[in-house]
Amino acid sequence: MSTAEDDYIAWMDTYRLVCNAGVRAFRDYENIRNPKTLTELQRLCCVVSMGRGQDSYCEEEKDMSSSHRIDYIFSPTHSIMNELCMILQVKYFLLLDVDYSKGKVCVDDIVREISEEEYKDRTRPWSSKEFPFSPSKVVKVDKLAFAPKGDHSANISFWFDEDIIPLEQSEIKRIRRAKQKNKTSIRNGHTRPHANGFLVSCTSSADFACNRSPAFDPFVPMIPAEDNSLVESLVDAIMMHRVDYLICKNLPLELKRLKDKELAKQMDDAMHKFFGYWDFFNQWVWPKRKEMESVNA
Repeated sequence: MSTAEDDYIAWMDTYRLVCNAGVRAFRDYENIRNPKTLTELQRLCCVVSMGRGQDSYCEEEKDMSSSHRIDYIFSPTHSIMNELCMILQVKYFLLLDVDYSKGKVCVDDIVREISEEEYKDRTRPWSSKEFPFSPSKVVKVDKLAFAPKGDHSANISFWFDEDIIPLEQSEIKRIRRAKQKNKTSIRNGHTRPHANGFLVSCTSSADFACNRSPAFDPFVPMIPAEDNSLVESLVDAIMMHRVDYLICKNLPLELKRLKDKELAKQMDDAMHKFFGYWDFFNQWVWPKRKEMESVNA
């Protein structure tokens, strides 16, 4: 029987996992220096924009779905940080200068999708001058898969301004053989304890055998195991709340006070929806015997 504290810990863990808040995927590695700044708000807005297609997030915020569920047959074609991957989607964004004084700010005010040509113009000083050279104002986002759908490590992820190397079939086969030899021995010594309110690193040295972390931490979306619109609506509600919360932090004080009330209601609605699902699934958990130890891996 779970206690109120256990339920709250489960809710906060779910919230953090959905938003990738409070945990670094590459916490064990040293990050490389990068002159560009990419805030949590900008990362979230890029991810939301890639999940909603061509629709405008600002027009129907409350009904917008940011689901990243996708069907694919895994066939690696590239490599990133010594790991084979498959590119599912690539988009380019302009990081906008936001005027928070107007009060109503949404995703389309934070980032705007641009063409590949504009991205190249802004990142190459020798390109045509149709767009000014401003590499710090643009970002390339790659949606990647690292395993077949259904595999325990098949979570798709979003990578920001990373070099992804195209590979020949002979190179792919050679990398697969070498990785298989190393992963078994590395993972045998790797355990992952329960979160208990503190999220652990998402990767081990077996996942990315590289001596550096990426320029920007990748974003790993939480995708429900089954195609359930009700559960996906909870994920969307959590993402929307996090985006609105980060926007609210930048608002003028008088506007922030008004927005705080809306945020509190958003949080309460999402929590009640989560606890409804939590209670339902707990009813169908097989009872645990007292002598059994907790699974911690």
